[in-house]
Amino acid sequence: MSVWGGLFALLAAIYLAECAAWVRRNSVVFRALVRKGWQVLHPLEWTGNESGGLATAGPLPPLAPLIHCHLWPVSLSEEGVFAYAAQALRDVGRPRQTARFLKWEQVTEVRLQGKRVLVNGEPLIETGSPVFADRVAGVVEELSELPPERRGKAIRSALREAMDERAIRERMESFREQTLSLRFTCNLFFLVIFGLVPTMLLQPALLQRWPFFLAAVLALLAMVLLDYRRAHRALYPDAKGQRRAHFWMILFSPLAAIRARDVVARDLLANYSPLAVAHVICRPDSFRRFARERLADLRWPMLPVCESDDEDARRTEEAFRGVLLEESERFLRHAGLDPDALSAPPERDGNASAAYCPRCDAQYAVADASCEACGGLPVTRF
Repeated sequence: MSVWGGLFALLAAIYLAECAAWVRRNSVVFRALVRKGWQVLHPLEWTGNESGGLATAGPLPPLAPLIHCHLWPVSLSEEGVFAYAAQALRDVGRPRQTARFLKWEQVTEVRLQGKRVLVNGEPLIETGSPVFADRVAGVVEELSELPPERRGKAIRSALREAMDERAIRERMESFREQTLSLRFTCNLFFLVIFGLVPTMLLQPALLQRWPFFLAAVLALLAMVLLDYRRAHRALYPDAKGQRRAHFWMILFSPLAAIRARDVVARDLLANYSPLAVAHVICRPDSFRRFARERLADLRWPMLPVCESDDEDARRTEEAFRGVLLEESERFLRHAGLDPDALSAPPERDGNASAAYCPRCDAQYAVADASCEACGGLPVTRF
């Protein structure tokens, strides 16, 4: 391999790294596929640890970005806030959680620190997004200031706001409009870097025109920066610090400039329920599969459901999971799905299957088995 060939291979490797994104275990990622539309994407298992794993955006034009959403990371009740949630994505498991419980009268200060929410100066949770962390901090602070009789309604209101389909559609439409120019310049930048560069390497005579090539790259980089700044400011008007940091990152890394639209897309729907987002952007069959998974996880959570010995904390987790289940079922009925029909037994593999796991649909030949993948959850007879 020539020196130029090695340099090009290095550029390609760096670019592929730019396509990867870290995804926490309680986060859901959506990626658009050319023929299948938006799909739920799980992190690559071999890249992960107890906190999360890597997911990759589409590396080739049209450069489909990743949209990150998040499961609610705390349990809330009229009594207090519990930094633990029983929800777990199928085949992913629960993330590490602080399991810190505070009664509302103990909450004196709620503060944001990047992706972390601090209560009374100590970490409560760490989320996958500063935008979502800000939302969680706002809800916790609001509940701490409300009288007990108003907290239950406020909790339901926060969950319903996260399932607002109209707001999600408006947000997606704004994203398409605000990033139309950015999408074009990012794809053009990709073609210049990975189309024109190999051509120049194969035609040595073209190398003499490198000043024109450099001028084209700098002009495209300037266009990407301007389009990125305009789109990000329109969609995240208060995120000045993040915008500035990514601006400089793009400026000094042309390969990062190709994925500038990803930066704008990442937290676009961070404050909305993955269930509601899936209904808005995914095709009906994809939404139905994901809805079945989420409903099963709420009805039959992975064991142990809660390891805390604090009765107040356990009560808070159980109460919040019940409210979340009720609101999720309400949403599914509004979406035209029957929750009970959605939770029907899976299609039997054959006469050898005697039972199935109600959470993950794994099938078993004996009826008294337990599903180890779901923490030892008892199976159900067909």
